Amino acid sequence: MRRQNGKFLKAAFCIAAFLLLLFVIVDGGFAAGQQDTSEEAFPTKPIRLIVHTAAGGGADTNMRMLQPYLEAELGVPLMLDNRPGAGSLMGPKLVSESDPDGYTIGMAGSPYTEVGLLTMDGMFAPEDICFLGSLTLDAAAVLVRKDAPWNTFNEFIADAKNRPGEITASVGNITGDNYLGLRLIEDLAGIDLNIVSFGGGSKARLALAGGHVDVTHASLYASQQIADSTRVLAVQWAKNNWPELSNNAPTLVSLLPNLPKVNASTMDLLVAPGALKDMHPDRLEILAAAVKNAINNPEFQAKLKEQGREHLWFYMTPSEMEEYFDTNMKGYKEYLHYFEEDVDEN
Repeated sequence: MRRQNGKFLKAAFCIAAFLLLLFVIVDGGFAAGQQDTSEEAFPTKPIRLIVHTAAGGGADTNMRMLQPYLEAELGVPLMLDNRPGAGSLMGPKLVSESDPDGYTIGMAGSPYTEVGLLTMDGMFAPEDICFLGSLTLDAAAVLVRKDAPWNTFNEFIADAKNRPGEITASVGNITGDNYLGLRLIEDLAGIDLNIVSFGGGSKARLALAGGHVDVTHASLYASQQIADSTRVLAVQWAKNNWPELSNNAPTLVSLLPNLPKVNASTMDLLVAPGALKDMHPDRLEILAAAVKNAINNPEFQAKLKEQGREHLWFYMTPSEMEEYFDTNMKGYKEYLHYFEEDVDEN
């Protein structure tokens, strides 16, 4: 009888152990399933989007145009957070330092970011950000007020030669193509301008419109805010693809054939913390796809065409953007001596 009870207890113990093991397997699988579902559900709460310029500027305006279409793709609100400063590098720096969970992304400007990383210590490394795609590309131009004494670029150069240091020029920051464009013009034409940095493109353009400076080197589309009081003397691009915005102005390279940098522009792009690529590649893919789909939204494209801004938007994929960024990091090294000069700031 004892021997039978022992067999019974042993069998009961085996059954209990088997059921416990089965519970662990099932429960573990359920937990794993819950985690996978959570990953697939991203995003489930608002996403912070850090804008690298002040409210009302060209980049901020572009982002607010895209915002409702990007929110529709993601299914959650975007909380825009304007963080200008450090030559437009403060925004992407904050992104680089954020939790790489996909809930903080931001805008960056090119070439401000590339040049800033090459000239400013203690910012962040290129690998500390990753790319979601590009948004816009705005070619640069030389602008003066409509009441300026020069009707052509050559008249402007001739006057500048006779009055070294007397003609004042504005730029948004000294870490971009606008400042570089003016310095290349100075060197090639043999003139000396009084260049002043206003800490932002909008302020630099408004300084021209308000008569505080004589000339500016600025983004063509962004300068439409002052189009009523200004005119374009030259466009710094291989071909003037924007005659209706520039009074069909000549290209800078046609006026200065030895110009080493034919194309000058400002590009807006979207970035995320660099570690997102390894920690949550699925979330990175969701964010990048949302950006592409939002830009290609037929309603958004129709709105851009209605406003004459369809040629401003210039989309590149994350991999294309990464290659473009890396090329710029190498290319701008030959111009570092310009960016390291002391410039007056307003």
